[in-house]
Amino acid sequence: MNAITLLTSFIGVFQFAPIALTSISEVFVGQFNGSNRHKEIGRPVWQMIWVSLALALLYIPMGLWGWQYIPAQFLKEGAPYFQVMMPFSFLMPLIGALSGFYAGRGQVKILTLTAVGSNIINGVVTYFLVLGIDGILKPYGSIGAAIGAVVAQLTTVFILFGIFLQPKYRRTLGTGNFKFNKMLFKDCLKIGLPHAASHTIEYSGWSFLIVQASLLSPVYNTVLSVTMDSLAFFVF
Repeated sequence: MNAITLLTSFIGVFQFAPIALTSISEVFVGQFNGSNRHKEIGRPVWQMIWVSLALALLYIPMGLWGWQYIPAQFLKEGAPYFQVMMPFSFLMPLIGALSGFYAGRGQVKILTLTAVGSNIINGVVTYFLVLGIDGILKPYGSIGAAIGAVVAQLTTVFILFGIFLQPKYRRTLGTGNFKFNKMLFKDCLKIGLPHAASHTIEYSGWSFLIVQASLLSPVYNTVLSVTMDSLAFFVF
């Protein structure tokens, strides 16, 4: 748990800070929807989808080689967790980009149901992979937690992306218009980057605090883990 707390704080910088950028698609979807430019709604979503996929070019190498810098006392459990989670960290910004398509049009029920469903999957998969099943499945520990999280994120992406590409939405809302649009892309960055920068500073500060506490003693890390999980429950 201590290893996962430490690494999640680091990985979170690369997951949640870019969400502040990619979820800016919601603003443009809302503008196009409100001005009856319905066939343009898919365009800003695709610009942020490309940003999310581009992040994979950075995150995959980090996952393959970055584990070497994990503190020695957390390396055994931390390395396999990091090697699974980091390469797939682009999925959270991708979810943010796709969510803008629904939130910008007030279609939030889909987002809620998808989030609840994927987290139930996360809980079930993680429980059995971490602890194992006697005589059937060996316990995988921290790597099981990583696999559970990635499975839940992939489930969310498949559902949101599948609905996004439905023929009726491609026809009426332009969700098949995947071409890169330089002007619209720049507009998204202009609005989204300051927000993303503030989140980067915030999450980096938390990550630095957790790393320093972890190096002092694993006990501090345990306390931080419990308190941060409690905070996360109320953060909505």
